[in-house]
Amino acid sequence: MINKMLSRTSIRSFEDKKIDDETIKQLSQVVNSAPTSMNGQIFSCVFVRDKSKLKFIKELMDKNMPSNSVDRSFVYHASLLAIFCIDLNRLEYACAKNNLKPVLGGLDLLATASGDAYIGATMLMDASISLGLGTCFLGSIKGITDDLKQLLKLDGNIFPIVGLLIGYSNEINDIKPKMNKVYFEEYSLTDIKNEVDKYDTIFSNYLLKRNSLNKNDNWSKPYSSIMSNNNVYKVLENNFKNWVKFN
Repeated sequence: MINKMLSRTSIRSFEDKKIDDETIKQLSQVVNSAPTSMNGQIFSCVFVRDKSKLKFIKELMDKNMPSNSVDRSFVYHASLLAIFCIDLNRLEYACAKNNLKPVLGGLDLLATASGDAYIGATMLMDASISLGLGTCFLGSIKGITDDLKQLLKLDGNIFPIVGLLIGYSNEINDIKPKMNKVYFEEYSLTDIKNEVDKYDTIFSNYLLKRNSLNKNDNWSKPYSSIMSNNNVYKVLENNFKNWVKFN
């Protein structure tokens, strides 16, 4: 299993093949077994397999997300899209049932619910990979939350935060080199800067030599360009802020 995790890549080309019902059941059990802070159960997951819905979701992202030039056809070719959501409906009902009023909208609750949802999503990714399936995270679903709420009947106090595509890999990408993120005993800001410089060189060589879409670039330049552009994630930010106001 460790070797499978170390060789993991994001899959953006899937075979047109269904995942059998028994495997779907196993994957759903993995999600249900995921830990939540204080056993609060403040995330939910919707499994989407209907091809017409997957195609509609792909078209919504093409329409609403800034990078319209991105080919997202892999979205509807996948066998399954698991959409993980911050879900405070159970919390609200538990409080109402006990004649209490929940404190909603706080940063700690939002951070905890987001963390729980991502833990569940990561467990599902790990389980899928262990079964020989390919996966790809979709953070851009936060840009189409209003449409998803209607499409998936996400009623009440619930917000889609990340999607995970799962299917049978049609094409395996080159393994992308990763930067060090582990420190022993204490953190080092000096090491961070040195590692970024080193990684720029490593990543540049990777981009030049990879089998497809090779180009002359590094890691820090395109990443910092995106993250310093106020308009790139405007849709995602506004959707999340509007939901927070609702709380």
